[in-house]
Amino acid sequence: MILRCTMERVNIKTGQIHKCDKQFHSEMEINLQSTDTYEIYTEMKDTIKERITNFLRGGSNWKFRSITFKRVFLHSTSTRTS
Repeated sequence: MILRCTMERVNIKTGQIHKCDKQFHSEMEINLQSTDTYEIYTEMKDTIKERITNFLRGGSNWKFRSITFKRVFLHSTSTRTS
């Protein structure tokens, strides 16, 4: 999953607001037919939330404003027998 967020921070000296788009992503997950899709989605979401939290705690003074883009990649494969 890829999540693009708008982040803001204020320049204390000038009062000017700076905005930037920051991308966060989860690890690739294998989803078989018997896999619980909700569980995989929840794991991806939790990974991204953790990465956003770590970014915000990094002392950069950025604040989360909004989500501008979300993409979940799905790849389906079929097996053929001969």
